[in-house]
Formats: sequence, C-alpha cells, structure tokens
Amino acid sequence: MDTNCKNMDNNCIIVEQVARHVAKKGLLPIPYIGGGGGRFRNPPAPHVEICVPAVGCIEKFRVGTLSNRLPRNHVAVHNVHFGNRSNHFPNVISTCLFFDISREPDLVDLGQHPLSMVFPIRDPAGLAALLTRINGRCLAFFPRGGTYPAGPYAFDPHRDGRAFDLKQLQLQAVLLEFLGALLKEIQAPRDTSDTPGSVPTAQAEDFMRHNYSNPRLTLSDIALAAHLSPDHFGRVFRRETGVTPLRRLRAIRIEHACRLMHQAGLRIREIGRHVGFEDPLHFSRIFRAEIGRSPRAYRLFSCQGPNK
Repeated sequence: MDTNCKNMDNNCIIVEQVARHVAKKGLLPIPYIGGGGGRFRNPPAPHVEICVPAVGCIEKFRVGTLSNRLPRNHVAVHNVHFGNRSNHFPNVISTCLFFDISREPDLVDLGQHPLSMVFPIRDPAGLAALLTRINGRCLAFFPRGGTYPAGPYAFDPHRDGRAFDLKQLQLQAVLLEFLGALLKEIQAPRDTSDTPGSVPTAQAEDFMRHNYSNPRLTLSDIALAAHLSPDHFGRVFRRETGVTPLRRLRAIRIEHACRLMHQAGLRIREIGRHVGFEDPLHFSRIFRAEIGRSPRAYRLFSCQGPNK
C-alpha cells in the first residue's frame, strides 16, 4: 500500500468514533450511499467517506496532502474536509457511504487534518451487501435517493425525522452492523500469510466471483477450486470469514444483481438468471432477504451514482 499517512492507528478512530456516535447519539446525516464509479472527485466538505470496491483498482488517489492506493478486496476510510481526487479508472465498480459530521462536536477532531486509511478486508461481499441494505433503508425515507455532492441527502434527520420510529431503528441497526463488521476487519491481524486456509479462502473467493452465474455451482465445486475436501473447506472458510461459503456466494450474486438493476433493458427474471437463479420467485425471495425489499421495488427507487 502506498500511503503518506504517518499514523494508521489514528485513522482507525474514524470508524470507532462514528460507530460510537451512531450507537449512543443516533443517526448522522447521510449525503450519499450507493455506486461510486471509478474516481474520487469530491470538493472539501465536513464528511467521512467509506468506499468498498467490488471490481478493479484505483491506482492512486489523494486526500488533501496524503496519497493512497485502493485495490480490490480493500476498503478506504477517509475524511473529505480537504477534498479528495484521482484519475478516472473506468473498470472500477465500488460502493460509497458518506456521513455528514459538521454538527457533531464529538466528531470535530476528525476534520482537523487529512485522514486516509486503506486496509485489506476478508469479506468484501459481506460489506457490500450491508451497504446495499443501508441504501435500501435510506430509500425507504427518501425514494429519490441522494445525489452527491450538490443534491439532496440520502438521509437527513431534520427532513426525515418525523418518520415512524421503526424505520429509524432499522436504519440505525444496519448501520451499526456495517460499522461493527468494518471494525472487526480493521482489528483483524493483517499478516495472515502463514495462516492455514488463507490461500484456499482467497482461491475460493476468486472462483465464486468468476462463476457466480452458474446456477449449479455447489459447495463441492468451490472446495475443489480451493484444493480442500468440502467439510474441511467449509470449516476453514467460515473460521476466516465468519460466513459459510454458500452464504458468501449468495451475497456475491445479489451484489451483482443490484448492479444489473441499473440496466433498463434487462427484465428482473433475466437478471436473476444472469446471477445464477433459475427460479425467479426464489431470486425474489433471496433478494428481499438480503436487501430488505423486492427486486422491483429496489429498481424503482434505486438512486443514481455520485459525481465521481
């Protein structure tokens, strides 16, 4: 990782302080949640951004005076107080989440100087699925969706504060689940090169991402790609990622389905087939379980990407 950031531990405070605030004081404004495109191009603003790429690599980006690189299977966490920018990498597909911290005295220190951290993650599909659920919860408040940087917020407590309390609790719950999963990734040991199963797990992840569209993909197929028996592979994979291999495969399929929803020429049953579901009813049930709304409702209220 190429970074000029001198104190990585201080950057972990970004996630810790935001999570603590959401847990104790409630929801923060969310300027944008959704697809991030292939570049960073945000003017200075009192925001914190979390970006998870699903495809491709941003070879270099800057946060104020700091420079960094964002590969696949990594996550970027930084403030936007000093702006961020990069060249355009058209092959990158990412998901971004912004928090507005301008009115929160307990978070003011996060904007004192540029902060930027990029770290590897073991469960990118799981984090992407949680971001998609957060987007769904925000759309329940504001179906138009947020636009960034100049448009309306995806969630604004002052605008949406009169909504039924259950909806706010649901949004807060999935935000805390996401921030908790992110903290777990940050705190995980980074040097796992000698850990049994690390290479097989990475091989399995790559295999699933290249073969998710096969509706007959089985646990045995994935284990074979990882060069382990199905039983042993299942134990190793779950120990390292916290989910079963088939649960990860399901998350990868729904992640790709969400991206295909933006292609107007594809019918929902066709999208299901593209991501490995032969039965459209089964696809709808799994999609609703993962995202919190039906494929049709998600497509209807899905927002556009930010100006990146």
